[in-house]
Amino acid sequence: VHSDGTCNSCAELTMTDEWGDGWQGHVYSIADEDGNVVISDQPQPHFSTKTAAICLGPGVYTFEVGGDDFDDDDALGSPSEIGWSLCGASGGVGVQESFIVHSDGTCNSCAELTMTDEWGDG
Repeated sequence: VHSDGTCNSCAELTMTDEWGDGWQGHVYSIADEDGNVVISDQPQPHFSTKTAAICLGPGVYTFEVGGDDFDDDDALGSPSEIGWSLCGASGGVGVQESFIVHSDGTCNSCAELTMTDEWGDG
């Protein structure tokens, strides 16, 4: 983010709530590849769909929505009604998704490739 408040690589975070009552205390956070939280926010209540500009420098980041107690629906509303999308990644409460911000300002979600070798011979 530049001193004038602008940035070269802003992505649009879309937050949804099926019941239209907002995220009821849930917080989103974005951490860098070292695990340092670089952005964290608790959206204001009473929305069905809300967007926010997320400005980050080039790198690999992880997005997650959390709260105080995922199992207590009375404490923070039903986690199943909450959704989000950012840079091609999407999820709900407790789902961690990684994404890459490129030096040209574009971003995309990461895929995890797991390879196995039953014989162990590479």
